Amino acid sequence: HPTATMAPCRTYDVCVVGAGPHALAVVSALQNPFSTLSEQDSRHIRATGRGTTAAAKLPSVCVVDAQGEWLHEWKGRFQSLDISHLRSPATAHPDMVDELSLLAYAHRNGRQNELHDVSHRLETSRLKGLWEMGAGCFQVPGSELFADFCDELAASLPHTMVKGRVQDICPEIAAKTNRRRKGQKANNTTSFSKISVCHDGVTEVLRARYVVLALGAPGKPVVPSPFANIAQQQEQHQPTQHQPSQQQQHHHQ
Repeated sequence: HPTATMAPCRTYDVCVVGAGPHALAVVSALQNPFSTLSEQDSRHIRATGRGTTAAAKLPSVCVVDAQGEWLHEWKGRFQSLDISHLRSPATAHPDMVDELSLLAYAHRNGRQNELHDVSHRLETSRLKGLWEMGAGCFQVPGSELFADFCDELAASLPHTMVKGRVQDICPEIAAKTNRRRKGQKANNTTSFSKISVCHDGVTEVLRARYVVLALGAPGKPVVPSPFANIAQQQEQHQPTQHQPSQQQQHHHQ
């Protein structure tokens, strides 16, 4: 096997592994809400990370994804399954600042027709009296509308996208000596984690104070032991074609 090239190390406050809706929600929550600013100032600061003292306190964030794109796997699955709209209401989205931002995005871009009204399917009378019903909060967004909204949200949040697959995450141990007592052994403390990311044969080591795994449900499912044999039995079960008996064959002849 060829030796992988080692790239220079980069240091961040937070490293988010994954680039789906959950990861986007994490990045949104990490940024200051800017709720007291105007919409124009908020958009500018969230996009550039400059302009106010509040922006200076934003953590440095990197996002690691195999494709280097937001919602790449999510979009591919929805397209492959031909899913036209989400099941969750319009207030269930990754923007952790404003629950009505998806609705505002649809109206601002003239895409109200991509918000599907399901109020006629709600049989519970309690919901009909809520203000959220009249505001359209229980409308379900179309898949393309949701994806475009997430793309705009991601573009407004300061972060660095790193393309590659995480190979290893390990703590970075640093020796810290307690000077209060002479002869006391050094205490090993860690404040950073090292994240090894591989792409096209090049391994890059990132450093981060915090690592968030937003991977959904990757890999092999974890099945409780009482049900461990069920999945295997389902895989082994194959429908067999009915073979006619000799008497039936003779009858057809």
